[in-house]
Amino acid sequence: MRNRLFVLDLGRMRMARRSFFGDLADGDPSAAEMVTFPISAYLIDGAEGRILFDAGCHPDAMQPGGRWSEAFQSQFPWEPGPDGEACHLPNRLEQLGLGPDDIDHVVLSHMHSDHAGCVEFFQQSQVIVHRAEFDFARAFCERRDPDSSYAWGDAEQWLGQDMNWRFVEDHEKELSLTDRITLLNWGAGHAAGMLAWRCRLTRPEM
Repeated sequence: MRNRLFVLDLGRMRMARRSFFGDLADGDPSAAEMVTFPISAYLIDGAEGRILFDAGCHPDAMQPGGRWSEAFQSQFPWEPGPDGEACHLPNRLEQLGLGPDDIDHVVLSHMHSDHAGCVEFFQQSQVIVHRAEFDFARAFCERRDPDSSYAWGDAEQWLGQDMNWRFVEDHEKELSLTDRITLLNWGAGHAAGMLAWRCRLTRPEM
């Protein structure tokens, strides 16, 4: 069976240029300009299982009294896009005839709320995340820090569910998930611990 890669459109988010581009000079008048960028996830469906990379925003994030605080919603407004609620991750999977329980592994690049908002849906999956990033998100929640790139409403759900976590340690620079998919440990940067992946849709030549 040949692996298939699906790119899942999960809507759009906006935030100030000062958050998106770190090299803006102090006082740059464009710093407060809102920049729009896509939210997406990636699904590999193949003989070695189904692997989801990232989990988008939670469907209830932007509702009045929803998962994200009013301040967070204002700072990082997310909208489903032209497809409406079809852009919610559970609905994107349903379009492919799948549900959360059909996913074997969920790999999180990091745990910001636009990448890990739907983690709680995948209680039957192995959820793979950098340990430093998980520890950072947990400490944020325990300290009750003001919402930043993590939202309390999301982080509390990650920590309150009986998830099958698999933590990538600092010394694990590359991790073979299957013979075609390798996880890459990028360490700290945009977040406390970042993961990427390298995938081959066809079996390597022997």
